[in-house]
Amino acid sequence: MKLRLGNPYEISAEEWACAVAIEGLREQLPDIHGIDAWQALQLAQNLQVQLLRHFVDDGGKLAWPGSLEPMELGDLFPSLPHR
Repeated sequence: MKLRLGNPYEISAEEWACAVAIEGLREQLPDIHGIDAWQALQLAQNLQVQLLRHFVDDGGKLAWPGSLEPMELGDLFPSLPHR
């Protein structure tokens, strides 16, 4: 799985968007919109967290690239508590 976040882009003076994907899980996601670049980026990352949390809660496993060593969501997103 690869997490992808695009660069936020301006739609209008009051709307920005950010592309988001999780290759291997959800490649086709709509661009996430916010009132500015920072909000669009944060909302896109929050979507990744929620989708990965559901994946893990449903029994999915995360591992470090090139190994089978387990990875926690908190390893990817340090602001999250480790479970």
